Amino acid sequence: MVNKNFPEIEERLLGAYVGAKNREYYFNKWAKSAQTWNWAAFFLSFLWLGYRKMYSYIFMVIGIFLLYDLIIVFSGFEFGMDSTIGITVSVICGLLGNYLYLMHANKEIKRVTEQNSASMENIHAELEKRGGTSWLGVLVAFGMIIMYIILAAFIYGV
Repeated sequence: MVNKNFPEIEERLLGAYVGAKNREYYFNKWAKSAQTWNWAAFFLSFLWLGYRKMYSYIFMVIGIFLLYDLIIVFSGFEFGMDSTIGITVSVICGLLGNYLYLMHANKEIKRVTEQNSASMENIHAELEKRGGTSWLGVLVAFGMIIMYIILAAFIYGV
């Protein structure tokens, strides 16, 4: 799946990162195609990204929102895209959520295996720790949304 030369090792590492609870769901989705629809990612975009510990994507989207806000303030012209950006983020998360999660997992697996020359058991344990799901990540995502709202209010001078 990840590495054609050693698929059993890569599948084991990917399974450790995803977690036992969600392993079968994602492996079935990725077996069909890495780009399959994800309803949770569609409806809960930021929170889903936080739940999956994909914080860089949250930063990226919030950066797009902030850039849009700055353009509006400095140009004095509103493009009427504020809700369009939110809907677009939801659709992109729904369409690409599983693919983005696979790419994120592969990047983390590569990082852990390159940094850790220890036994496979240690690598496996580190991937379980870094991967899986996190309710704390949901709170972090929610906090990032609150921070965006505060920054946007500051930008608009509200």
